[in-house]
Amino acid sequence: MKSLAFWLAGVLSAAYLGSVIWFFDVTPSTLKEMPLNGLGDFLAGLFGPLAFLWLVVGYYLQRTELKQNTIALELQAKEMRNSVEQQTILAEAARDQLAFDRNLLLNATEDQRQKLRPRFTLKGRYSRSSATKYLYWIDIKNTGATIHDVRIDFDCDLDLLKPSSFDLIESGDTETVDLCFSANSRAVSTAFTIAYLNQNDESAVTKFKLVPIDEFQFRIRETA
Repeated sequence: MKSLAFWLAGVLSAAYLGSVIWFFDVTPSTLKEMPLNGLGDFLAGLFGPLAFLWLVVGYYLQRTELKQNTIALELQAKEMRNSVEQQTILAEAARDQLAFDRNLLLNATEDQRQKLRPRFTLKGRYSRSSATKYLYWIDIKNTGATIHDVRIDFDCDLDLLKPSSFDLIESGDTETVDLCFSANSRAVSTAFTIAYLNQNDESAVTKFKLVPIDEFQFRIRETA
């Protein structure tokens, strides 16, 4: 477009000059014979239309170039917006993937933790051994993972007829703890804990509460 405009302007300029020279029979000798003020007026009149023509051509070319620059800037801005949108999408996808991987890791960790946890089933009963003493038997069955270094602690003073610690309780094993309560403390709820190490030697504690129901029964429930 730019070269075509220059070509057309050059052709028009050459045709104009040729027509003026031919029509007015302008020769070098004719120009020499003219007085200086007449020569100046002639040249001003001759090149005035050409100056206007090239002014119009320059204005047109400048407007065309500015338009092209504007289009290029708009395309560049659009590409930048698209790039920002793509980066935003990639960032969101990376964040979602990170959250997904984190959830997978948490779920895998929780699954592993559940596999290492024991499952306690506790059954108990008591009977009166004398006017002031009651005997308790608590059967602790482990239906979960094997544990070791097990210790059972009560929140009140008791006479333990059997040890309340065990080196190992394997899956499926049942251990019994025999206790002796005084008649005054028999009707009071008693909390106790089972502390242990799992197969990864990680310590954990499970809490329970022993609640008497009547003279010969009590309920054992796990607490938080």
